[in-house]
Amino acid sequence: MQISNFATDYVLSPSMPDTRSTMVNFTEMFGIWDFNVTFLPDFSVGGPFSISYDIEITEPGRSFKDIGLDSICILANSGPCSVTKEIAYYVGNALQPVDPSLTQISINGGPEGPSIIGASVRKIRITDRWVTTNPGILASFSNNFTQANDVPGPLPLLGVGAAFAFSRQLRRRISTSKRAMSMPPMAPVQRG
Repeated sequence: MQISNFATDYVLSPSMPDTRSTMVNFTEMFGIWDFNVTFLPDFSVGGPFSISYDIEITEPGRSFKDIGLDSICILANSGPCSVTKEIAYYVGNALQPVDPSLTQISINGGPEGPSIIGASVRKIRITDRWVTTNPGILASFSNNFTQANDVPGPLPLLGVGAAFAFSRQLRRRISTSKRAMSMPPMAPVQRG
């Protein structure tokens, strides 16, 4: 997968010492791709802020399967925090409008989704928006993506063909043995 067109309006608060940083990671483990944003130390109050980016599957024959959202909110009972993810498809090189049926909202931490993506979608635009209310703290949020094969590969097709051929042979053998068993015994021929 490849990320492009990364943009954000997140800024550090001018009232706080500029010792905070934001770590953005894009990793893959066991077939799940994860785009993670971690605020160091914990992001406290503010927003709404946003991050948007395009993500494209570069491996031939693969497309998006589903997408999930997760967040970690500290002191959520005292001050809420939320992360909203909007998803838009590309058709060719043309960005389509946001698909409301795929919008995910993680309120006060916890997972949301996954949203199933339509077949053969290879490029999408993600926009994450987040806001916290004092004393709630948003520590991190992540988007995870899984992929699927667009079409069956040659090995599954060969397996289906072999199974079909084997079943035809088996049916023919059973049919032949049934006919042999159902024939009346032949009377002995007398010679004379």
